[in-house]
Amino acid sequence: MLMAWLWLSGLSAQIILSEKKPSQSIGKALFVLEDKEGQLDIDKVSTKEFEQKFKPSEQEVFNVGVSRSTYWLRFDVQTKNLAIKDWILYSSYSFLDEVRLYQKNTKGEWQSISLGIEHSFEKRPIKHRYIIFPISFNDTLPKRFWFFRHFSDYRKETKILFLKWSKFLNP
Repeated sequence: MLMAWLWLSGLSAQIILSEKKPSQSIGKALFVLEDKEGQLDIDKVSTKEFEQKFKPSEQEVFNVGVSRSTYWLRFDVQTKNLAIKDWILYSSYSFLDEVRLYQKNTKGEWQSISLGIEHSFEKRPIKHRYIIFPISFNDTLPKRFWFFRHFSDYRKETKILFLKWSKFLNP
């Protein structure tokens, strides 16, 4: 799906979360990889070999129309204030078959959560018509551990935002 970062690879824009910006669209901070066969997995796309295969997004709203391809979106994020460590990652289009968010645990192993219309609404961490992932930060170091695997037979279009949890609860 989408993004990269200047501080490490010189290729990307890093998302900086702060109290001053409780809602932040991340479309242009994404790096995108099209998987035409839908055969790639997180272990493959997170390698150095695939680093340069991700292309910077030029769109504020991710939109590739109707496609049978799977898209991987990569982005880097950092919080500057641990007093505000709880955020949500919010996709504004609800008709996506599957969106999978990957994160490495403390042992360096990939963990993922899958949401979308192919998954039970009752198992969502946040019961909402849109696709919403809760995100928490334990430190202020820059991170590149979020990957999306985006698959849908419908049009692939969505605005992706980071929202401060309290802004989501009290818009």
